[in-house]
Amino acid sequence: MQKIFKILTLTLLTLCCALHAATVDQKVFNTHLRWMVSASQGQVDIKQKGTKLFIKTLDADLYNDIKKDLVLLKTQSNYIKSMKFDSKGLPNEPAVIDVDLKDQSVELFSFYKNTDRNYIIDFWINEDLVVKTVEPKKIKKKIVKAKKTKKKVQKVAKKAPAPKKKKIVKAKYRDFRYGSSFIWDKVADLPELKKDINLALKAPNFLYEVKDRNFSKDSREAHMQLSINFYKKSKWGLMTKSIGLYEKKYGTDQNKDTNDFMKAVSLIKNQINPKLKAKNINERGTFEAALNILSSISSRSSNYDLKKAATRYVLQASVDKEDYVSSLQLAKRLYVLATEELDDEAIIHSSKVILTSLAMLKQTDKIKEFLENKAVARVLPKQVGFAFMSYVKLSNGDEDRLINDYEKRASALVRPIHPSIIYNVAEAYFRAAQYSKAIALYDDYIANYSYLKNSSITRVRLALSYDLMGKDYKQVSELYKTAINKSSDVKARYEAKIRYVGHKLLRNYKPEEKDFETVVFLDQNQQEKAALDKDLKKLLWLTRLRVLIVSKKYNEALAYLSSIPLVMMPSIDKNVFEADGAEIVLGVIKQSYLDQNYAKAIKVWNVYKAKYVDNIAKSPYLRFLVTDSYLKLGLNKSFNDSMAKLSLMGDINARSYPRWVSLHKKIDTADFLIDIKISKLVANKLWTELDKYLESVKNNKNINYNFYKALVSYKRGFYNKAIGNYEKVIVAPNLTNTLSPLENQTMLSNYIESLYEAASPSKFRKNVKAIVADLRRSDSDVSEIIERSDYLLIESLFDKKSNLTELALKTSEFLKEFKNSNYKSRIKYISAITHLNKKEIDEGKVILEELLKEKDTPEYLKGLARSELTGLVLENKKL
Repeated sequence: MQKIFKILTLTLLTLCCALHAATVDQKVFNTHLRWMVSASQGQVDIKQKGTKLFIKTLDADLYNDIKKDLVLLKTQSNYIKSMKFDSKGLPNEPAVIDVDLKDQSVELFSFYKNTDRNYIIDFWINEDLVVKTVEPKKIKKKIVKAKKTKKKVQKVAKKAPAPKKKKIVKAKYRDFRYGSSFIWDKVADLPELKKDINLALKAPNFLYEVKDRNFSKDSREAHMQLSINFYKKSKWGLMTKSIGLYEKKYGTDQNKDTNDFMKAVSLIKNQINPKLKAKNINERGTFEAALNILSSISSRSSNYDLKKAATRYVLQASVDKEDYVSSLQLAKRLYVLATEELDDEAIIHSSKVILTSLAMLKQTDKIKEFLENKAVARVLPKQVGFAFMSYVKLSNGDEDRLINDYEKRASALVRPIHPSIIYNVAEAYFRAAQYSKAIALYDDYIANYSYLKNSSITRVRLALSYDLMGKDYKQVSELYKTAINKSSDVKARYEAKIRYVGHKLLRNYKPEEKDFETVVFLDQNQQEKAALDKDLKKLLWLTRLRVLIVSKKYNEALAYLSSIPLVMMPSIDKNVFEADGAEIVLGVIKQSYLDQNYAKAIKVWNVYKAKYVDNIAKSPYLRFLVTDSYLKLGLNKSFNDSMAKLSLMGDINARSYPRWVSLHKKIDTADFLIDIKISKLVANKLWTELDKYLESVKNNKNINYNFYKALVSYKRGFYNKAIGNYEKVIVAPNLTNTLSPLENQTMLSNYIESLYEAASPSKFRKNVKAIVADLRRSDSDVSEIIERSDYLLIESLFDKKSNLTELALKTSEFLKEFKNSNYKSRIKYISAITHLNKKEIDEGKVILEELLKEKDTPEYLKGLARSELTGLVLENKKL
């Protein structure tokens, strides 16, 4: 009855714990906020769209549990504004929990933790999007004491200065999520179990000595001594025959254990000594036969030393084979035997094997029970027991209990602390995002146990902890380099290499050439190729993909993404790649649009919008690019359809993390619609109508009013007005709605033409020289504008005809640079006249004659050339 009562009590307690277990747990860290949603993988769908987080599930019970816990949570106003719950669609449609984030600076980083069966939702603050306000200093009122004869006079405080305007502080580096961001749990460290005996080198005789017999008066003992003599001289064949004759003559007696032991030794010796090995013996079968003999001795012998030796040898064989069920049974046998004989050395060894076997079998309660045994507690160091417990708890994903146990015992632990304790507790802190505490233990491990294999993993974790905490950029880089240089473990070293590339290149907003050189670390040698497991592969794929993104090689990135096996990935990991994929598609479309390759922009949109855009990256900006591309291609029906969809988008902006591609227009949907309408009027050359429309949106700062006003003035021939408006754009460009490369080129070209038509010659020449100097430093292809500008400058200098040296130099440079220019004939004529004006008659005459001979010289220039040559002939005759 007592037994039944205990079972019922335990069952009831277990059930109560299960009923009251939290489905959602919340932790607040210095770096971020974390939600842990307890559910099987695939039960919950988690997505962020703009400033919304949606948690969906078809499991009604799970939905109610999540809802109940979220309602009870203390809302963190830094991250979350409000929450809504909707289960009307069940069971056909998923129930939805709608979490309204504080603003667009709050972004998510989610993954599934298999060990805990938890969905992890981390809320991060994107510093790029945080609006920081400089608060005015408060001025306290001061009371000044006056003389006794006078009343106390209160000094009036000065007015506090007006608060400074809000400004967005641009970060130099992206946060951790943009680097090599996949993180996985490291395997717990099991305390090292040192080999009791190396079976590849030693036979059981190493553990037990067969002693000589007193055979003077006993024929039985004399026969035994003969067998022992053969045994000691390694004459195994003769020994075996001798033992066989003994058994035939005397049967089974008190010497059976000794005879069997010698048989087992002979069989094993033949395996470990190549010179004695029989060619026709099955190695494995022979060794197993020897172990069976030793096992029988271990279970039946009354000779303690012999029983102990046989047990130790068979026990080591079980440990080597990782047969922890057998090793547990044998270690228990040795432990009981050693306890009876008060053999402390055997007690310690058997205890460690028992603990190792229990740990590998995940029998936590048994470990605790065993460690409470007085005989064990007497001989086994306390830290060893705690080290085993730390292994089991970490392996079972019970990080919180491990941390609590450690913090209770920390002050009493004698240093240096057992390496398994330090490693496992540090890993527990890391998993719990308590990075500062993890760092302290990682430093301790490296300082005391740098010679152990796990020091390689520790160095990587140390650098990663600093990385996650956003520590000094150079310091984190040095830690990754140290991990690369000092790690003996291949996997740890290659992980450090990948994360180093992610830190140096991917997170840098403006990477330099030396940063791109770090990509070489992603190449693998033969050892690293062999060490690639699923976690390292996933990290490598993500890093390679993002290297292409930051290099703005969007077409290559799209091709590489298609080669990654996303189908086999858990959805939580696949979402990371697909989110990057949406940005890649945006990058391809944006680049195609800015390069005026509108057909490609449309093609990419149609191919990938269903896979990436519709579900991941809906945004007015992307729809604007597509709509304007349709317009510029003259596809009116598609343009009208796309325009209608853009107008229905409202002010939504579903584009959140990641933000790899910068937008050249940071405006809302209403402003995009205005931009499109203006673009349509420009395409149809309706300048008067455009002028009227611009006046109706004049006060909208997000619209490029001055640019389009200048364009209208230029097209209508009002060059002075065009100059004024264009100069406003040049001096104060609209940073919210930047011009495309084509619009910039149009502006410069029109501005130069307007200056030539309406400005004073001195202003024209001054401004054009400055513009051309800037254009020559540009990476863009602006050769046509430079050519036209130089031509107009030469015409302006030709009209002046005062600085002949400059004019001659400019014409010479033009003819060398633009050999196939449409202005070549005109420039050659100006060059000829310049030479004549400089009294360089022969040079000018040669150029004029060349113009007459060239077929592509316009007739009017040939006429002018003939007139000049005729004038030269007449002047010579006159002379």
